[in-house]
Amino acid sequence: FAGAYFGYGPMILLLQRDEAFLSKCDGDIDLPTSSCPNQISALLNIHFVGMLMQMLSPFIGHLCDKYGPLIMMIFTSSVACLGVSLLIVSRTYAVDWILYPAFCFLDLTSNATSVMIVITGRYFAVKSKSNSNAEKEEQDEDPDPLASSSRISDKKRRRVIGLLNNLFDAGSVTYLILWQIQKTWPKTTLQILAIGYLILGLFVFGGALFFWKVLLNSYGVNTSTKQKQNSTNNTTSKSNEKENWKELRSTSFLWLNAFFAFHICRNQFTLTSAEAFLKDLGDDNNTYIEIFTYIMPVSVIGLPLVDLIIAKFGYHIALQSINILAIVHGIIQISSDNLNIQIIGFIIFSFYRCFIFSVIFAFLSVLLRPQVLGKANGLMHTSAGLAGFLNIPLGNLAIQKWGGSFFIPNLIYTVAIVPFFYATWRCAVGAREKDDHNNEQNVVDQKIAIDTNQEDI
Repeated sequence: FAGAYFGYGPMILLLQRDEAFLSKCDGDIDLPTSSCPNQISALLNIHFVGMLMQMLSPFIGHLCDKYGPLIMMIFTSSVACLGVSLLIVSRTYAVDWILYPAFCFLDLTSNATSVMIVITGRYFAVKSKSNSNAEKEEQDEDPDPLASSSRISDKKRRRVIGLLNNLFDAGSVTYLILWQIQKTWPKTTLQILAIGYLILGLFVFGGALFFWKVLLNSYGVNTSTKQKQNSTNNTTSKSNEKENWKELRSTSFLWLNAFFAFHICRNQFTLTSAEAFLKDLGDDNNTYIEIFTYIMPVSVIGLPLVDLIIAKFGYHIALQSINILAIVHGIIQISSDNLNIQIIGFIIFSFYRCFIFSVIFAFLSVLLRPQVLGKANGLMHTSAGLAGFLNIPLGNLAIQKWGGSFFIPNLIYTVAIVPFFYATWRCAVGAREKDDHNNEQNVVDQKIAIDTNQEDI
């Protein structure tokens, strides 16, 4: 449900058919299939402005770290329903400016879900609550199963994170399905579609809330106990907070942050401008935007490849694969006006998205401690939101100044990939340095433990 925001291309067609921002067109146009540059530019800006909500991601990450996934799910459900409700109000009363806050809330839903994916992956990968008395007593001492890395399966965790990201990505076909419904039954207005979509959302998020309540109980996570401990152990909390910010200032995380911001910015520009880009190449019947949207969820078949590359070659090569896929996709975009050739680019882009989210979030869960994952995820999305400011002038220039051609923006994004090969290498170096430090610390701790035992004897 939350991934629907990524499939914005068909939503442009829905809003265009519903005459959103039609007032920006000066002359007569042939409704509902035609539009004017000013209208298309305004519809693109809705999505670009919505993406700026990523700057609230540190708040979302803090909320997740402090209060846990159940409270996060309540927050996510609330903003999702609010966003769809505003969409209904906008189309009921034909008030176009309400579309901006509506899609801001929908983007906030998407960001909150993205932050939750890493946390969810860790819960799925943790060993369930034991029935043996000895292990049960040990678990009861620590109500948070994520605090012990020994109970986490790295292989299972990265697979779960990758699968959840691809299911998240599969939601991008939602707006295309709504558009197909409207094409089949032309009297079905966007208002009616949005009402049905809201009803579906209530079922989806109601089930999600029930799921988290059951899951947390099954793993013995006592949220109230955790909050009580946080409120009574002020000294420990301050010490942990300093350690958390130390990790967030580490070189490897800063490079990963820049890497993530660039690729998310490029990814969002491609998704948002897909309909206009293909229209410029001659997709007047919207055939290829349908193909583009339907192909994106196919990336789920790339998960075994992601898993294989990480297992055989490590995270460094997996991260570099993101750069390689981005360059191949960019070359196809700028080198060919043939729409059939662009289908190859659609497939490459689908795998590119699969690698972005699966590899980066899996690497993040290995790079940082679980106590800081929410904040780290939030900071990364904030950086992506700040970088997203560049998409607004690029999109407007392409539509209004460059005659609808996206050659120059796509060329800029393709060339800009090159420095991030170095950024990826720096991520890997930082991660190796941290592993070496942790290994040395473990040796020291073991030696101290042995010496202490000998003294006791």
